[in-house]
Amino acid sequence: MHRKSPTRIALITSLVLACVACGNEVSVQSAADPNAPPAPSTTGIPDDATVLSEMRGRINGADSIELSDGAGEIVWSGRDLTWYYQRGYIVKRPANIEGFDDATLEVGGLSLWVFDGNGWRYQRDLVTWNTYEGIPDPDSDDLLEILQSAKLNYMPAGLGGLPQNFRMAEPPNFEWHNATSVSFNYLVDAPHIDWPSQSLRQATLTLRTRVYRDSVDAPWRNPLQPELIDAKVHSSEQKTPAELSAAAASVAN
Repeated sequence: MHRKSPTRIALITSLVLACVACGNEVSVQSAADPNAPPAPSTTGIPDDATVLSEMRGRINGADSIELSDGAGEIVWSGRDLTWYYQRGYIVKRPANIEGFDDATLEVGGLSLWVFDGNGWRYQRDLVTWNTYEGIPDPDSDDLLEILQSAKLNYMPAGLGGLPQNFRMAEPPNFEWHNATSVSFNYLVDAPHIDWPSQSLRQATLTLRTRVYRDSVDAPWRNPLQPELIDAKVHSSEQKTPAELSAAAASVAN
């Protein structure tokens, strides 16, 4: 599974303090905003058991509610102009998708607690990613067929020629966004531009894209512009900037 990690809600610059509160190691981060007030006291920060108890009392219908690996953090939110204590979590619940009775929805996020002057209290959840499990993987031949027939924009991936020899990556790292959309990795052989060294490299590229379908029984369609994940270089040839620009333009047309 290609899984995201819960992301921080504030821009932070450096670790300024680490403490142990209620048995948990808590990081206090300095704010990028010079006008931010000092971070609140770590005294009374909810421990993991308290966070879990609050979530399990509030969330109904979940198969499991667990905290993610790592420790909580106190961060400054430039959007909300307040300090938060945030603790990552993962919730699994039935997906309730017709035709996939055993499918589950896995949701990752942050439990946010705010300091109100008297102590820390729960504020809200921030969902940062979700994925589905228990949905059968799509047919690889169908996916490769639409990739080869689609007119994709490979410019962000730095291609210097049309890709050849499409095949699925092993593993393809399927990530279900819902029952009608999935992301995955695939491989191509193609010239790849390395601008810093002014060279055109023959390489095997690992790319990632996302496809859609109108219903669980409909064909796949509309692959998105692929993202370059990795490049295995087989050979390299020096080129002028004009030659590299021409090579890049050939892929865009």
